[in-house]
This record gives sequence, C-alpha cells and structure tokens, in this order.
Amino acid sequence: MTYNGKHPARLAQDLDPGLALIMNRSELNNLSVDINIAGEAVSLAYRRGVGRVEDSDRPTYAVGCVMDFIYGVICVDLHHRMGLRLDEPIETYLPDIIPADQPRDTPPITLQHLLTRTSGIQDPRSIEEMRAHVPWPDLAPRIREAPRLFSPGSAFSYGGIDRILLSVALLRFAKRPIAALSDEIINGPCGIDVRPEQYAPVGDDGIRRVARCDTGHLAKIAACLAAGRVEGAPTGFSEAVRTYLQVERLQLSRSIKSPPWPHMPAAFTLGLFKFSDGLVGFNGFDSGESCSLRYDPMGEVGFCVGLEGPPKVRDYVVAQIAQQLGFYSAQSRAVPCTVGSLNGLEPEEIVGDYSGWAAGYGAGVSLQGNVVACDLTYGDRRFRQMKMRMEENAWLVVDTAAELSSLEFYRDPRTGRVCMASGGVPYVMTTTELHA
Repeated sequence: MTYNGKHPARLAQDLDPGLALIMNRSELNNLSVDINIAGEAVSLAYRRGVGRVEDSDRPTYAVGCVMDFIYGVICVDLHHRMGLRLDEPIETYLPDIIPADQPRDTPPITLQHLLTRTSGIQDPRSIEEMRAHVPWPDLAPRIREAPRLFSPGSAFSYGGIDRILLSVALLRFAKRPIAALSDEIINGPCGIDVRPEQYAPVGDDGIRRVARCDTGHLAKIAACLAAGRVEGAPTGFSEAVRTYLQVERLQLSRSIKSPPWPHMPAAFTLGLFKFSDGLVGFNGFDSGESCSLRYDPMGEVGFCVGLEGPPKVRDYVVAQIAQQLGFYSAQSRAVPCTVGSLNGLEPEEIVGDYSGWAAGYGAGVSLQGNVVACDLTYGDRRFRQMKMRMEENAWLVVDTAAELSSLEFYRDPRTGRVCMASGGVPYVMTTTELHA
C-alpha cells in the first residue's frame, strides 16, 4: 500500500504557516520538519529571529533515544545476515557485568531484552552522567553491582542502561562500532553522508560516536524502511527486517479498559514504538532537545520532527503532521479518563516505597480513601505528585485530560514483587531484597 494523498510540495505549502506560528508562540529556538514520501522529500527548518533556513544552516539535534531506531535496524540486520542470535544470553558478550554471586537458576538477560529495554537492570548512573560518556572500564563494575529490579522481559523502561549494554555487545560481536555499522547497513544504502557536526570528539577508547541527528536523514531512512526497496543494502531494508521491526512484542499499558490516547505509544516492538495511529518509530528527548521519528510500515511514508524545546510541543507537531498525512489515531474516553490499573493487586498491596529505574529515583505511594497518591522523587527532591481516583478497587481515573499521566501497578510474574510504571519508566517496591 503506497501513499496516495497530497504531493509533498503541497504539504509544505499547507504546513508552513502553522509551523511558523508554532515556532513563534512556543518561543522555540529552532524547529525542523522533514517528510519523505516514496523518495519525494519536504524539508522545513526554522531558526528564531531568522525564519526559514536551508541546507547547511539546518539545525541538528542531540540524538538521544532516537538512536534506538538505528539500533533496531542494525540488530535485526545482523540477526538475518550474520547470525546474531537475539535470544543469546548477554553474558556471551558481556561477562564483565554478570554478578559473581548470581544464582545459577537466574533467568538470562538476552540481546532481545536489551533491544526492547526490558533487562530489569537498574541504571547506576546519575542524571549528569547520562548526559556524558562514561568509559566502559569505569561503568562495567557499577553495572555488575547494580540491582536487578525486575525479571527479564517483565518491565519496559523508556530510560536506563540497556542501550549502552547493547552497543558494547554489538561491538564485540561485529568487531565494528555502531557508527561504522550504521554507515554499512543504513547510511550507505540510503545515500546519506553524515554531517561533520553530527560527530562527537573521538573518545578515550578511540571510537568516534554520532552525537547529533539530522531530521532529513532520519526521514529518508524511515521512508526507505517503509518502502523496502534500497539498492545495494545488505538486508537492512529487507521484508524480513521490516516485519521484525513492526511486530508487537510488549504492550506498554496493561489497562485494557483505557483505549490509547491520540498518537501515543501503545506497544513496543524490537527497538521501536507502535503508536495508536498505526505508525511506527521512536521519540527522544536529550539536553533540552526533542525529536520524533515515524514511518508507515504499510506504505512509503517517513517523517521526522526536531526542535529545541519540550516534548509536548514536538508531540503536537507530530500529531498535526500525522493528521495531514491521513493517519488518524484512536481516541481515549473524553472525561473522565482511565489512565491506569491495579491489575489484580489489592489496594493495600500498592502502598509503600519504591526504587526506580535509575540510581537516585524513587517513589512513595499512599492511599487516602479512594484516592491513590504517588510522589516521584530524585535524590531528596520531589519532582512530581500524582493523585488519581480509584474505581472498583481496580481502575485509576482522572477527571480531565490535563491531569493525564499513566500509572500502572502489577506483580513481577517470577519474583512476585509489586511493581509500578509511570510515564514509561518502572519502579519496584523496596520491601523485598532487590538482588534476589
């Protein structure tokens, strides 16, 4: 199925006034939108005080979590072309992060768990360290000692240490860094030359890493992946790879009573989100910069939005473009909104203190009548408080969309620990031994 809507040039005419208005009203420093439909490209880029900019003056953005899109293609390509086993225990490639006293019956963490961000390992880094590169010899011992919060595959974490582990495992398997693999499997076949400003300085390990992304490059890659016709590609754009990348692996919400909110991530595949509008891709936010990448797995459409500003503005722009392209999402109930569930737990079981997805993160949950209150903390500071009404001792409900924030409780299927997920990151109740 190929796209049969507006020509890209007409899309540019329709989008330009609205994007310029968003740029000014949101007081963004810059904004880039790139759309690629069957090889026909549209590029709209803006800078504050300048307006539209072209070519070499186009902004780039911190690559952040959008890099997972690249990891997904590389991993599945290596699986099909070079025999990389996605179900291989990570100790094959990462023996230096396995605890010496790990019980023999501990379920193995696999490469697929890393790719789907479900290893269950608590990230030992501080927020400041996550914004920089920590050398592997310094990081590995800390990962080895870090708590294993969840059974592998049982909890999705939008943040965390999994991508770092995956990059080291792929380096040891392929004997080439991610940048080289990306050039071979993705950039070369797509005819993309990475701009010099996208690279970070060469690290102490001698590896040059891509630190910034160009939305035009990402939109072209997404469209090529959707089309599945790339001359000279190894297998990175083959039907097998494309199928693997769009097959649902993990539901992000266990609250089946609540239809997905417009354009929100509804499930996770091998490294990519599936959104409620049917598109596939990834969102990212790093160092005050937001990016979002989408493609239509049934057609030849890919688009990317980047801006220096908050994710809510990025998501609004993405929704506007998706609707212009004809991708209409499922709608959640208007008001009140069901945003979470206890998933079979008794109300009193969810009360307590929780340890979070990364070192320093925690949560406290209390029950006041039929109101569930949750304080999210980092260090000694509370950064968010949520209050939700509980109905039928099972469903968490808010009265207006302005209060919308997911909050799920569930039990780890292997250990029995009470777990919680908020905004795509997991927490585990701390009344049980975390190294068990």
